[in-house]
Amino acid sequence: MDESAHTPEHHPRVRDPDDRDVTEPAGDRAVDHEIEDDAPPPHLDADVEQQVRALLAGAAYPGPMPDGVSERISAALLEAARLRVDPGPLAASRAGSDPADPADPANPADTSHGSVLALPTRANRPKPIYLVAAVAAAAAVVAVGASALHVTKRPNGAAVIGDTFGAGASTTPSSPPSTPSGLHIQLSTTAYTAANLAGQARELLDRPGEPIRDLAAESPAIGPIATPIGLEACLEEIGALSAAAPAPDGVSADLATFDGRPAVVVVVTRAGASTVWAVERSCTTGAPGLLRDATPVP
Repeated sequence: MDESAHTPEHHPRVRDPDDRDVTEPAGDRAVDHEIEDDAPPPHLDADVEQQVRALLAGAAYPGPMPDGVSERISAALLEAARLRVDPGPLAASRAGSDPADPADPANPADTSHGSVLALPTRANRPKPIYLVAAVAAAAAVVAVGASALHVTKRPNGAAVIGDTFGAGASTTPSSPPSTPSGLHIQLSTTAYTAANLAGQARELLDRPGEPIRDLAAESPAIGPIATPIGLEACLEEIGALSAAAPAPDGVSADLATFDGRPAVVVVVTRAGASTVWAVERSCTTGAPGLLRDATPVP
């Protein structure tokens, strides 16, 4: 039996800082290889290597790789490529030239060790799910905006509902109109009552107050009825607006009180005839909150 594989090797000779030869312990030899780049790499004994080769050569052929295993490996490689973090612009300076560039005669591709999987760049990688969600949200906003194109907001906070509703009218906060013109929403302390509703509605049409500002109209304490879209939903619910009826010439809404409770008094004018309703401030689709039904305004 060959005992050469078990023969202890002599410790390599190294030099200490005083330039003297010393014998390095075997336990520190691996560390020396890690520290000194010019240290000789360890070699497997020739007899041991020959025995390993003989064992591998005598092993039975395992057969081709199962399709399922091959598919899982391919899927794992593709997933790793998809989730790869782009190393950034410093990668080119660290990596140098492409090690497998066939166009570089000084750096030919090595085809003897299999193919190299090309990892996608940042521009070609699949977009994250939050980008898909953002696109879907943007599409929803566009759809909602398209359905509300018939509500055109004015710079001073008033609005026009419908293309023919108050066309050409203009108002300013400092000089409110004396006649109905478009949509007018105001916030006041007027105490409307069931007995005087018609006369008070005429007063609202003849001498409207300051239009409510955008930020005040969107206040949670007031409710959505102070906005053009919210008021339109309420008018449709109480029957003041419908597809069968012609578009109104003017709509005035006053957020005040009715018989001592918070309410909204709405006056709709068509062809010179005005009608007033009193509703709760929560009036919306499916919940009219009607306090006083349609009443003609003199």
